[in-house]
Amino acid sequence: MARRLGFKPVSRVYGPDLMRRLTEVSALKGYRQFYYGGGPGLADQLAATLKARHPALPVAGTMTPPSDRLRRRKTTPWWRISMRLHPTLYGWD
Repeated sequence: MARRLGFKPVSRVYGPDLMRRLTEVSALKGYRQFYYGGGPGLADQLAATLKARHPALPVAGTMTPPSDRLRRRKTTPWWRISMRLHPTLYGWD
């Protein structure tokens, strides 16, 4: 991933740095992002903050399910709904 983004080989990538760069690239190339997890309202707040920094960022959607569903995310109806939105990238807590 780092090489594809133009960086030299790395042994560790700091998550927030990766997210900032992926968000920048997503806004430029039209990659749709979907934000999943966190506390109540956190995914919506993250989407709004990133959209304010990158107005061209396509946000496919957000969702903050009850925490017990995080363990079963591939079997929940919400996961199937998010897949219908055709995001390019997912972000979850």
